[in-house]
Amino acid sequence: ERMRVWRSFYIRRALRIFPLFYLVLSLSLMIGLGNIRHTWMWHALYMSNFYYFTGNSQDVFAHFWSLAVEEQFYLVWPFLILLLPVRILPGWIIFMIILAPISRIILAGCGYSDLVIRLLPSSCLDALGTGALLAWTKRFAADCGWNPRRVALLCLLSGLPTYVLAGVLDVTGHAPYWMKTLGHTGMDLFYGWIVIEASVGFQGWIRRLLQSVTLTYIGKISYGIYVFHFFAPSLIPYLPLEDTARGYALRLAAYATLTFLIAATSWRFYERPLNRLKILVPYSYFPAQK
Repeated sequence: ERMRVWRSFYIRRALRIFPLFYLVLSLSLMIGLGNIRHTWMWHALYMSNFYYFTGNSQDVFAHFWSLAVEEQFYLVWPFLILLLPVRILPGWIIFMIILAPISRIILAGCGYSDLVIRLLPSSCLDALGTGALLAWTKRFAADCGWNPRRVALLCLLSGLPTYVLAGVLDVTGHAPYWMKTLGHTGMDLFYGWIVIEASVGFQGWIRRLLQSVTLTYIGKISYGIYVFHFFAPSLIPYLPLEDTARGYALRLAAYATLTFLIAATSWRFYERPLNRLKILVPYSYFPAQK
């Protein structure tokens, strides 16, 4: 039974993530984009974050570090979900959230810059843990007695003040690193509140905005936007625009438009047909251990 659940999860995830990712890597290899012919194995194995963490300079593939962290997380998390009793999962999740800023503080003390610290999975556990906590609360609300909206409110009340305080101190130049990294955790908790509220359902104009055709469509093609957005400057490397605020704004608009058009085309003719294959692999749930 567990194998069926794991198989369902990983096949559905592979159908959404792998085709576009490996197509982009393959096309990049064919045209020799950047130094991909020397680094493709790191990206293909979802080790991009460790490649850049070890001191290699960032390039047009640098954004794949976050996808690598995500895939590394999903090598472990589904097994914990299915093997650990429900009653102890919240403790593990809260431990993950707490571990992230501690990990970042320790790495900073070892001399690593904030730019590379964020590349490690341990540094991202507060964001991943916040998502896991909200999902667990909603999935097992009846079993645990935790109200998802109360948990979301707790995330808001603890996360937003921490985030704002760290930001104010950072702007004034009085924020030590430990405060800034706690602010990052606060930001993750604040975004967690937004996610759970959106899943439960906002009301009024926020609800209408989130359910608008434009935003829902952007959500559908968002993975393509993520994959392609670093490549736009390579596809149109020269724009005859002056180095002024207006020039930068026009350049950004051009890159954003190109990224959107490529992502929309990718979704329509490549990703969506493959994504429809998920119907052959329906979600499967294993009764959680008490």
